[in-house]
Amino acid sequence: MTRTLPDGLPLPEECPLPAALAPPPPPPRSAWVLAGVALLVRAAAALLDPVPPRDGIALAVTVRDLAGGSLDALLDAPHPPLAALLAAPLAAAGADPVAALTVVAVLCAAAAALPLHALARRMFDGDAANGAVLLYAVTPPLVRIGSTALAEPPFFLLGLLSVLAALRALRHWRPARDAALAGLWGGAAFLSRPEGLALLPLAALAPIPGGAGRPWRHRLLGAAAAVALFAALAGPWTAAGGARRDRVEVIPGKSASVLVGLSTPEDPGGAAPAERHSPGGAALQALGALPEALHPAVAALALLGVLSLFSAKPCGKVLGPPLFGLLAAGLFLGGVVLLEWRYGYGGRRHASMAGVLLLPFAGRGLLLAGEAARRAGGPLRRPLVALGAVSLLAAGGLLAGALLQRDRSGAEARALGLRLREIHGGGDPGP
Repeated sequence: MTRTLPDGLPLPEECPLPAALAPPPPPPRSAWVLAGVALLVRAAAALLDPVPPRDGIALAVTVRDLAGGSLDALLDAPHPPLAALLAAPLAAAGADPVAALTVVAVLCAAAAALPLHALARRMFDGDAANGAVLLYAVTPPLVRIGSTALAEPPFFLLGLLSVLAALRALRHWRPARDAALAGLWGGAAFLSRPEGLALLPLAALAPIPGGAGRPWRHRLLGAAAAVALFAALAGPWTAAGGARRDRVEVIPGKSASVLVGLSTPEDPGGAAPAERHSPGGAALQALGALPEALHPAVAALALLGVLSLFSAKPCGKVLGPPLFGLLAAGLFLGGVVLLEWRYGYGGRRHASMAGVLLLPFAGRGLLLAGEAARRAGGPLRRPLVALGAVSLLAAGGLLAGALLQRDRSGAEARALGLRLREIHGGGDPGP
């Protein structure tokens, strides 16, 4: 016996029907509250540490030139254009370019909490979603990225919207609309960070599975719509940049022949070490970047959530959303492996989107940790008390690290950013 889900696909009778599989409702109040927490934490972090790293200064130079009326700055810059376009109106109105980028970063990073909550609800349930966004709000590396002049915050927002739409397309009887949205958001994400290219296969392949016999015409239309909308947004900038440089670079600054292994990089731009990694070493380096992109404690919770899938019932339509989220994180992590292998560098910033996509699993792991604390008995024997205690302990420690911790790499990046800002005449960056 089967039941038909609200999105048109069947579910075996013995499998539960979580609320996350219903048509997407508006964000619940808890999502808005947690997005507000993320906003306050990132705003406080921006005030405590207003000096961006080197890449932020380079992006601020593009914003300054763009605000001065030089559209050529978008094509001459080594980075995608969207973050600079979003910050340019503020800079044109008189704001410091670094401050304009920081405002865009804080707002986009806080707004990303809403699609993250919706994604975690579809993957698990509302409680896991609350845990995921709570961890997102206070995890130190994500707070640092979301409170400085970098392009990652718009990328997080648009990338999560694309993955969420692709997940709906995976399960809908007529997936064209959701697949088109996935391609649209994915193309916009590519204009924020080149890693957004990983969203194209997700958006294009999500409508293809033929669950419940959905017709080929619906599936092919969805795939075509995803590719067309992605290309419509990403194509013009890529083509214009290629015409200006006399060569098309799908990923700015990266040669396609190097990425596919046909040649070696000639100019790593000072970012790559002398020796590149083997494929196995690159994979280990990329996996090691995940705890740095999140936090060792958050990465452990995510691993706990992933392992919980093995004890779940084999109900395909219930396990499908978390497995899809895991696939999405794996694609982004695969991009880090490619960079480590072919160019010899990657790091936590490149792994940050994979880390964000693993936060629903961390939210699930937080619930499991609360359940383990309840089973231990004593003052934590009540479920709500146990979960509250575990959440408070985790969030409190992470929040302290987000606002107070200053590791060596962060200090070096800020010192270099301060020097570059003085060189470019950005004024006094404050304490």
